[in-house]
Amino acid sequence: MAHLQHRPGGLGRREPRAADFDTVSVADSLISEGTNDELDVRADENLFELRVVSAKLNQDYFSALPATFVSFDFFQHDTQATPMRQGLSPEYDFTAQYILVVDDLFLHYAATTVLTLDVNQSWGVECQQVARCDVPLRELLQPKQGKLLKYAQLFATADADASPAQAGPRVVGSVVYEMRMRRPG
Repeated sequence: MAHLQHRPGGLGRREPRAADFDTVSVADSLISEGTNDELDVRADENLFELRVVSAKLNQDYFSALPATFVSFDFFQHDTQATPMRQGLSPEYDFTAQYILVVDDLFLHYAATTVLTLDVNQSWGVECQQVARCDVPLRELLQPKQGKLLKYAQLFATADADASPAQAGPRVVGSVVYEMRMRRPG
């Protein structure tokens, strides 16, 4: 069974589980420079970290001070969302950590699935998904991969102003994210 451990913007230790008697004591992670010897997971588990760092939003598509947040779904877990940030260069600085069992089901998921980062814009109490990008997870399966710092283009999902003559998806910004498995292959 995979367990979600979310630590919004900060460090902290997860509460011990009864099934953890065969684990090693560890230090905090959060896309940290800590050693893999410090992991607090069983031998058949790993810790996946995804950090949504920031975005650059095109002013031609977004208003001068859009209020945005990023949401995503990972594996068998609930939807996670960054804090809402305002402006064309929001700094989300949000890290989600997932303790998961590395078995055939997860390996198949990572090899064949992309993680979608959805940018949502808020107007008071209403919000709408306005852009997205796909994050390939297969890179996590490469041997000895460390922290992967990535930049991805954001494509419009709700574009009432797009002209029919425009070919292909409309790029409306970019997002910076980091991801890694704490115990590399």
